[in-house]
Amino acid sequence: MVVKAIKMISYIVVAALMLFSCTFITFAADDNAILRFGRVYVYMPEITAEIYGSGYSPESISAMLGQEKLAVKDVSKFDTQKDTVCSYILIDLSTSMSSTFDAIKSCITNYIHAMNANDRLVVITFGEKVATIINGGETKEQVLAAISKLKCNQNGTLFFEALNSAYQLAAENQSSFSREYVISFSDGIDYQKGNATYDEIIKSYNTHTLPLYAVCSPNASKSAVDKYGEVARASGGAITVLNSTKVKNIFDSFLANINDVTIVKMESGSNIALGGNKLLSIKIDSNQTDISVPLSRSIPDNTAPSVQEIKFDKENNTFLIQFSEKINNGSDQNSYIISDSNGKNFQIANVKYYEDTNTAEVKMQDNIYSGDYTFAFNGITDQSMQANKLTEKKTVSIEGVSQVHRFLVPILIIAAVVAIIAILLIMFLLLRRKNKKTDDTAAADYIPGKSDSIRVNNEYEAGGNFVEVKHHIKAPSTVHLTLRIKTGKASEQKIASDITSSLIFGRSDTSDIYIDDTKMSRQHFVIENDNGELMLMDLGSTNGTMLNGIKVGSRQKLHSGDKIIAGLSDIIINIIE
Repeated sequence: MVVKAIKMISYIVVAALMLFSCTFITFAADDNAILRFGRVYVYMPEITAEIYGSGYSPESISAMLGQEKLAVKDVSKFDTQKDTVCSYILIDLSTSMSSTFDAIKSCITNYIHAMNANDRLVVITFGEKVATIINGGETKEQVLAAISKLKCNQNGTLFFEALNSAYQLAAENQSSFSREYVISFSDGIDYQKGNATYDEIIKSYNTHTLPLYAVCSPNASKSAVDKYGEVARASGGAITVLNSTKVKNIFDSFLANINDVTIVKMESGSNIALGGNKLLSIKIDSNQTDISVPLSRSIPDNTAPSVQEIKFDKENNTFLIQFSEKINNGSDQNSYIISDSNGKNFQIANVKYYEDTNTAEVKMQDNIYSGDYTFAFNGITDQSMQANKLTEKKTVSIEGVSQVHRFLVPILIIAAVVAIIAILLIMFLLLRRKNKKTDDTAAADYIPGKSDSIRVNNEYEAGGNFVEVKHHIKAPSTVHLTLRIKTGKASEQKIASDITSSLIFGRSDTSDIYIDDTKMSRQHFVIENDNGELMLMDLGSTNGTMLNGIKVGSRQKLHSGDKIIAGLSDIIINIIE
């Protein structure tokens, strides 16, 4: 008797464990909790994830999408009274469901009565065929009437086809609901081959975009329950097995667990969704859970980035530019054009862009003084699928830098030049006086009787002859060349020029050769004659000078056939020997 009792207890325990393994498990928000995702909805840049359990504080949650830290916008416990739900109810009409069908209909009726006015319900029946009998636009009365008429009288079961139909309906449009999920009443068996297979269903549902909450008939086989449960768990949902006499109690408990989720809303810095998957990681305190999510859908971004604020750091001669969002080309010097009220462009030393704060530090090469400065931007776009351009201009007023200082440096430069000229003039006069004294001494040293002789280094030249002194005068060489100049879409022009010292090129009419090119600086570059060799040097232009496709940094030697690019102009050099 004891042995029989032990065996009976063992059977009961095994049966209980099997039933428990098929039911929904709730994960509480405690220190030893295992985080588990429900639905994960990605519509870049917005990401919504359901975490089972409750009691999570927003301060304890952090999230990453790949290498990007996401902004956690909201953390809230799901509220059946306030939040909205779009649910897809799948009902198996095969005869194998007969024993519990009336109880299942009663559970569905209670579920419909508990729905909010803004909730949406889609009902799909399946057996020999799949049919959507409720598409979400009907009244509660119409839905209840349709449910009451259902009968369990079909042979065969297109179960996977019904799951696929629900998934396709959910994927058609951007969701506006707090939650979306499927509740399926079936024995988990797919008797007939439809267009969808088990492998295809697993692949679709494991993205967690549409959790499956599986309610299984008590008559189902173990293999059917296992496959049914695999799909449910892969989707972020769960499975429960009904008891013929306690259908309502089991379903109510299952529904309570379905509703025990916390909704975490996050945001990426970009709506870029180019396909493929990225790892989404959510960490709550010391617990972390990860899932690979598809990046295939995005909300269009038609808003161009803007400049929120520009500050000036006087000590570092640096502008701090705050943008409204993450941008491309933020660290490129050519992206910034800074001019004063007179239209003068200022030279930039370097730029640093900090993506985490959407801020650029623009360090100036030219000194900045009190006055108005206009910022224009070239090639800056936001980091979105639409790559919206920053086209606005921003004018800021700088105060607190004395106007005296503005002219102090030029005054000091002028004073230094005057001083150098004065020193050179004094040296010239002293040298001239010395030479005159030498000539007078030479004349005084003429010795009678020693005619046709000259004193050299206080010695008489042997023989009494004059010493021949050779004077070398070196005239500057002239280089002859022709220039072929083409600016933008204008026709090419050919000009001839001689260079004795230098030729300055630019868009100012004070240049030796000036070109009507809006992209050139007033004095853009110079060609110098260095003892018969031509040397090219950029004059600190805004957009730089290119020689044969390479940006000019220091003086470069020119050869016949070389191509210079400045602004929108191409200039080909031909040196005439």
